Amino acid sequence: MAAIHTEILTHSTAEYLAKEHDFLAPNLVFYIQKAIDYHAGNDTEGFVTPLQADDVAVHAAMIVDDEVSVLHVHPEFAPAYQRADEGQIKSARGRRNLDYFLHNGLTYIFDESKLSESDQLLTPGMPISQSLMRSKIVNVNGFDARINYMYHDALDHLWFFDYARRIGLAYKYSDFFNATGYPFDGFLLSRQAELISGVGFSARQFLANPEYYSTMALGKDTITDHMSTAAYDERVAEAIQKVEQDPRLAVWAGFVIKGSTANILSQRRRYGAIKELVVGDIGLAQTGKIMSLLDPRYLAFMIDALDAFTANKAEYAAVQHEVNLKIELALQRYIQRRQNLGSIVLGEDADLSDIPSEIADRLRNDVGLSTNYY
Repeated sequence: MAAIHTEILTHSTAEYLAKEHDFLAPNLVFYIQKAIDYHAGNDTEGFVTPLQADDVAVHAAMIVDDEVSVLHVHPEFAPAYQRADEGQIKSARGRRNLDYFLHNGLTYIFDESKLSESDQLLTPGMPISQSLMRSKIVNVNGFDARINYMYHDALDHLWFFDYARRIGLAYKYSDFFNATGYPFDGFLLSRQAELISGVGFSARQFLANPEYYSTMALGKDTITDHMSTAAYDERVAEAIQKVEQDPRLAVWAGFVIKGSTANILSQRRRYGAIKELVVGDIGLAQTGKIMSLLDPRYLAFMIDALDAFTANKAEYAAVQHEVNLKIELALQRYIQRRQNLGSIVLGEDADLSDIPSEIADRLRNDVGLSTNYY
């Protein structure tokens, strides 16, 4: 867990966090100090929870300066963080990569012991997927998960990775991604893979309700000012120019940058930080340096992906509808006691005639369904 000293906190950080964490805003420094006390073994009477304080502390470090967000790991969580660090190296190269999943699909097994419980949650006339969205009844590629993670894995890990690679962004930003274990070649569901899949999810989330999510976006000047502080990089300069010239892209990027950062911060709390990797004498090795989430190259990657996304909205709409229907069909077969396992292969023909037309139409028009995580 992360305990961050209060001296890194600035007024601007406090203002930002006050908007993001209303329940913590009145006593922000107090809660961060409580996080420090918790890890020092001191009294934490009256404290909300250690996790909430740590979440704020990590956000504080990120907004002020990612380089000072050193993780002071509590002994209770050290083994999990160590396993995740080792896994980052192992998963950097592996058979279960993007090409593997494009060919074989995402496998799933529904929990038959929860059929009766699932039956009770169904609403007549409503898609089964909508009724069971938050139910933890499926194992996806070896991970027990709620139904909504089936959408995330299919759309953000499988489709978005493939999309980014096809349009050349994997190669264009290979210097940045190589240092994390190059998720395009490694295990598609690894810790470092969230650097890319989180961008896909936040991009889709914004499209579900742009007017609402625009109010949560970082300002254009905040983005460009930060990106301008780095040494000159043609890719970064071009990305800055894009958001300067396109106000809609600037707002979209402001939301995605913020959302993707928050996603990785949440992951840090549970699994530790993604470390920078180097090629050593015996293969990949960690430098021990935490990968910066505010690296201008990473932000430029997001902006480039969104800019290209606007020209491929038809493809995205088609694949989202495909995934919505295939998950609905899988759940229908599960509920009807016909089949509890299978795989989702993008682009593969499937007999979807069992899905009522009114349900299929609803799934086509409900673009927010697959980002309804909460």
